[in-house]
Amino acid sequence: MIKVNVISGFLGAGKTTLIRHLAAALAENNERVVILENEFGKVGIDGKLLGHEGLSVIEISSGCICCTLKHDFMTALLSIAEDFRPDRILIEPSGIFVLSEMYDIFNNPQINSKLNLCSAFTVIDCINFLKQREHYGYFFENQIRYADKLILSKIKGISKDTLIKIMEELQGINPGVEIFSGEWSNMDNKDFLSLLHVQKHASALEKVQLNNAGSSHHTHGDHNFTAFGLVPQFNCSKAKLSEKLATLAKGTFGTLIRAKGHVNSEKGILEFNYVDGIYEIKEITHNIEPSVCFIGEDLDKAGISMLFEE
Repeated sequence: MIKVNVISGFLGAGKTTLIRHLAAALAENNERVVILENEFGKVGIDGKLLGHEGLSVIEISSGCICCTLKHDFMTALLSIAEDFRPDRILIEPSGIFVLSEMYDIFNNPQINSKLNLCSAFTVIDCINFLKQREHYGYFFENQIRYADKLILSKIKGISKDTLIKIMEELQGINPGVEIFSGEWSNMDNKDFLSLLHVQKHASALEKVQLNNAGSSHHTHGDHNFTAFGLVPQFNCSKAKLSEKLATLAKGTFGTLIRAKGHVNSEKGILEFNYVDGIYEIKEITHNIEPSVCFIGEDLDKAGISMLFEE
């Protein structure tokens, strides 16, 4: 049986970063790993990054594998099992994924005869948790309630009181759930491997069956989410890119939740990550084709496109 781990989490929580660490640790442990990436938008950034690092990556884009792309997802799982025959599959759903829908897929006899869903983790962004939970409660609570383990990210600089409040809220949604609150930068491959071991107080699958969660279908349209991508043709300095992201953070073009990508600069390639008004830009040395993607609510696609064409 092929082992499967799902790494869920809201937009920008740190899922891809965690998968990078897990993949490196598993490779050192001589496991053959395939990563299945799901991007809500048409432009896949994370799959390109992971693939550039020599990892086996399959991408499913332009929708969510918990609803509109569920059939594509099942087909991809079976193809990976047949064509790659890995020891393990790491699944990174889109940030607006409804975790309870995953278990319906793994109840399918065609799937569970070949694949063993070992665990589902949810990455919790400590910087944005309290604000985002208020605005996007349904996605947040579903991803938390039906996770086997919660892994906190971005805890550096978070006050002790805030961390306690976050953990209390998490326990309130998923009582007894295991919460990992270690600082990732202090961990080695052995530490990341240990994250894959789950102290199951009640399996997420059992909770879904108990609550019939898989039978209540959702729609992303409830939040008017928009996702689109661009291929920038210009050279941009770090300062100029920072100005563009600062403009987006003002809300001029709608509520931008997540943006990421690569643009050309005179010195090489700039990589940026934007989550709810907070962003970082860094220069990277490896060659990668420029592309950017944006996810948010009621976005002015034309306005953002014009901003990134200058």
